[in-house]
Amino acid sequence: MSPRQLFFLILLTVPAYKIAMLPSYISQISGVDGWITVLLPLLIDLLVLGAILWIKSRVGVLAYKRGVFLWITRIFAFFCIVLFALQFAVFGEESLNYLLQSFFDEGERAQIALPLIISACYLAYKGAKVVGRVSDVFIWFFGFALLVSVVFNNAEIDFSNLKPILDGEVEKKLTGGISTYFWFGDYLPLLFIDVTDRKKKKPLLVLGGGLIATCLTSALFAVFSAQWGDMTREIPNAFARLSGYNIISADVGKVDWVTILAWLVCGVMRLTILSLGAVGAMKYLIGRESKFYAPAFGAIVTALLLLVVKDVRISYDLGGALSLPTLIATAVVIVGLVVFSLFDKKKGQEVRIYGQDS
Repeated sequence: MSPRQLFFLILLTVPAYKIAMLPSYISQISGVDGWITVLLPLLIDLLVLGAILWIKSRVGVLAYKRGVFLWITRIFAFFCIVLFALQFAVFGEESLNYLLQSFFDEGERAQIALPLIISACYLAYKGAKVVGRVSDVFIWFFGFALLVSVVFNNAEIDFSNLKPILDGEVEKKLTGGISTYFWFGDYLPLLFIDVTDRKKKKPLLVLGGGLIATCLTSALFAVFSAQWGDMTREIPNAFARLSGYNIISADVGKVDWVTILAWLVCGVMRLTILSLGAVGAMKYLIGRESKFYAPAFGAIVTALLLLVVKDVRISYDLGGALSLPTLIATAVVIVGLVVFSLFDKKKGQEVRIYGQDS
C-alpha cells in the first residue's frame, strides 16, 4: 500500500460512521454546535496519527525485539485486537440499522451482516496491497457520488440555524464528544499495517488526509444542523435524510442510491481496515504468519454482532461506555511506544517512514 492509497483510505473511511447517525446523538449534547463538539476528539486522533507516523519512522513495522518492549507491545497488540473487534461490532450494527432503514421493510440481521463481514475479512485476508488497490478504484466512485450530491441536492440549508455559536454550556459543548461513542483509535490499525513508500517519505500527505477528513466530518455536522436546526436530535439517520434530497426532477426521480452505495462501500472499507489491523496485531502477538487470522477475526465479530450488539442502542451504550477508557489506553500506549522507539531505532539500514523495506 502506498502513501497515496493510504491518503485515499483515510478520506473514505474516517468520516463514514461519524456522519451516519452521530449528528442526532451529538446534538443531544450540544445542539446546533455539534460541528464544534466533534472537533476536539477528531484533533486528538489526528495527533495520534502524527505519533504513529513518527514511531514507524523510527522502527519501521512494529517489531520490537528487546524483552520488556516485546512483551509490553504484545499486550498492546492484544488490546488492539479486542478494540478492533468491538469497533467492528458497533460499526457493523450501524450498517445493519442503516441498510434495514434504507432498503428493507423486513430482513434477517444475519443475512445482511454476513456479506459485510465476509467482504471485510476477505479483503483483510488478501492483504494491504489489495486494499490499497481497491481504494485507488473506489475513490473515483466516491468523487462521482459527491458530485451527484452537490448537483442534485435539493435540501434547504440555512446556516443561520447555527447561530448563536457556543451559546451557554461552553465547556460541555467543547468536551462532550470525548465521552461519546468510539471517537478514538481510527488510526491505530496503521501500527500493524505495512505501508511502503517506494520513492520518498511523504508523512505530510497522510497527515493531510487526516486533516481533510477532520474538516470534512465537522463540515458535514454543520450541514446537518444548518438543514434541520434543533430538530437534528430527532433524526435517527442523518445521512439517509441528506442523501434523500438527491432528486433530479419530479419525473425522473431520485439518485440517492448513488450516495447510499458510496456510504456503504466506505463503511465496508472502514471494517476492512479494522480487520486488516487485527490480522496484523494477531501476527505480532503470536509471532508468525497464518492464513487463519482473518477467518478467526471474522468468527469473533460475527459472534459479537449477532449475539451481543443486537441493536443500535446497545452499540451506542457500548461505544459511550468505552470511549473514555479507549482514549486513556490509547494515550498511554502511544506515549509508551514513542519512548520505546527512542531506544529501539533500527541501525545500519534505511528505515522507511511507514513500514519495512520492500
